[in-house]
Amino acid sequence: MSNTLKKWQDYGLKFDKYLRTNTFPLAFRLLGEDEKFPENCRRPKKDFGFKIFLCQAIKMSRHYGWTIGLNQDDNACQISSPLLNWVQTSLDENQKFLSQFMIGLYAKNSKVIETYQSNLSSLQTKNNGLVISPLSWTKVEPTIVAIYCNPAQIMRLTQAYLYYDEETGQIESSSSGRAGTCHDGIVQTILTNQPRIVVPGNGDRVWGMAQDHEMLFTIPADKVDQLVTGLIETHKAGLRYPIPTYLRFQPGFQSDFEKLAIKRAGKTIASQDD
Repeated sequence: MSNTLKKWQDYGLKFDKYLRTNTFPLAFRLLGEDEKFPENCRRPKKDFGFKIFLCQAIKMSRHYGWTIGLNQDDNACQISSPLLNWVQTSLDENQKFLSQFMIGLYAKNSKVIETYQSNLSSLQTKNNGLVISPLSWTKVEPTIVAIYCNPAQIMRLTQAYLYYDEETGQIESSSSGRAGTCHDGIVQTILTNQPRIVVPGNGDRVWGMAQDHEMLFTIPADKVDQLVTGLIETHKAGLRYPIPTYLRFQPGFQSDFEKLAIKRAGKTIASQDD
């Protein structure tokens, strides 16, 4: 194992220790044009016998612990493929597809679709596909790191990243309720080179099985050291997960209930007057 891979795996162990997420934090690597998929990497078309959605592959990796590799040969999703530059479509072709798919579902009319499309971004550089691998035993150096977690864990990640931030003082987030992971998470994180807080979209919930309580935190690889160091330092200072709620207070009851409780319990409950 290379020292670089071990560094990323150690980062994964740190997230396990300080966040305790229900599923594995992930390394996402966007392969270069001439870069091959790693060995022992499951490819949906070859290994399962059919194409799957990108969000399904993410769920397999974060829940099963598998390393999954996919490109256009493996991906059944017509929304994520153009965003990741696996297929090239013209604006007219994309508008036609979005209209057929979204009008009556996500949009009232074509004008709404045009507004939505104007806020979409896609990767411009060619790539050979995407590898998704659990960070704690990742087989690839990530382009970005993605962590599915609950809002309290999102808060801890935000506190951790901003611990050293001297420029913005906040992490930005935007959502359309669609293409949450592939667009708002993967594409926007790569294009802006900034961490993002992501609301998983409908596809990620239907086919990727993201739960009601889950959100997504994504961060470029070159900023993960700042995140991990901030997580450790804020933990030392007392910002923890699970959240250490305040419990050092004297319990009490409503006055009428207290009288009845003491009467029924004998000496097992002390009166506030004792």
